[in-house]
Amino acid sequence: MSSLSANAKPKIVTSITPIASLVAMLTEDEADVIAINTSSGCPHHYQMKPSDKEKIFDAKMLIYIDDNFESFAGKLAEKFKGKVIKISDFGSINFQDDKDAINWHFWLDLDNVLALHEELAEVIIKEVPELKLIVESNRNKARAKIKSLIQLKDHELSSIKDMVVVSDSFEHFFNGIDAGVVKLYQKEHSSLKDYSDIESILNNQTNQCVVVDSNQDDSVYKKFNKRIVKIDSENWISEDENGSKVDLFCKKYLEMIELLKQCVDKS
Repeated sequence: MSSLSANAKPKIVTSITPIASLVAMLTEDEADVIAINTSSGCPHHYQMKPSDKEKIFDAKMLIYIDDNFESFAGKLAEKFKGKVIKISDFGSINFQDDKDAINWHFWLDLDNVLALHEELAEVIIKEVPELKLIVESNRNKARAKIKSLIQLKDHELSSIKDMVVVSDSFEHFFNGIDAGVVKLYQKEHSSLKDYSDIESILNNQTNQCVVVDSNQDDSVYKKFNKRIVKIDSENWISEDENGSKVDLFCKKYLEMIELLKQCVDKS
């Protein structure tokens, strides 16, 4: 298989680093994959910078999740001259939470990742045919990696119990393994009833584990004298300045599993 020359690499731009890494798993270094938002925190709150417009210059594709989640990407897409891919248009991706509402953090459900790779592989091959051979080869490798992650996750976290999750960014992560999970999502404008519900659950003698996102203030939970586990479940910072490091997704997902093992029942 002949590689494209360095100067001829097609450029693919994504909204956030998890999506960039998943795309890079298909293209490896045969394409320049760039994430617009490489900062930590929820992509919904990202403020577009003037330099972001330069990132999409001369790109063949712009891939993002949805305008309602990443308004910055939607604005860039309006004047983008290449192919715009909105992941929310893919019927194979499940965005619904357990109350049938939309939760945009779909990439934390590994079944969604498998579906995304299938969808993206077909689109990339169609729009950038010179990547056909590398994408077809890497699609199988990516599928194997994600299936291995699924097996590891099921094995390591099957004994979870007494876990209290207080960030809705984890919603899709716990699909299929929520038997021992209580969801008490801390809302942006929490009411007195919300705090009362939290206190009634955490004011007990069980050996609970409170799971918070790394960007959340965990001080409100410390008074309950429970184990607090902070996990990065939003946009991930990459050692690669473009945010597209091929192994970023698997590395960060493994970190989440390892941290959550602190909540597994060892009895």
